[in-house]
Amino acid sequence: MVSDGFKKAYINKDNGFFFWPYDNMPPEIGFLHWFATYFTQDEAKLTPEEVKEKLKTMSLEEYADYLTNKIPEDYQKSNMGHCNWWSYEKLEKMLRKAGFTNIYRSSAQGSKFKEMRVGEKFQSSFDTTYPQLSAFIEAVK
Repeated sequence: MVSDGFKKAYINKDNGFFFWPYDNMPPEIGFLHWFATYFTQDEAKLTPEEVKEKLKTMSLEEYADYLTNKIPEDYQKSNMGHCNWWSYEKLEKMLRKAGFTNIYRSSAQGSKFKEMRVGEKFQSSFDTTYPQLSAFIEAVK
């Protein structure tokens, strides 16, 4: 996930943002875990220096695309690691392509639709896990 909060945490070296076990590691490793887990594994591990070097010439979004496109397909099929990234801009572009025109940012438990929030009739929610790492976007056709 390359959300605004994600970028800010990486730039500010806020390791706690990336959670255990990454809170005691360089932010580059925690950063990789959330969209390109493959590159935190021994067989393909990138060093913090390698990450920093690429980010001198690429934006976080460009780098995320670069890495996710390099993750082997067989790894994606046989592992549970993250292999993609999302941002409001990326999702908005995809939603527009799918024909949605009313697209807007939302927040955890902030949907305009009560059915999408926890309440008397809806006791659990899909958007309460790691909200700081999540992109909340709503779209109506």
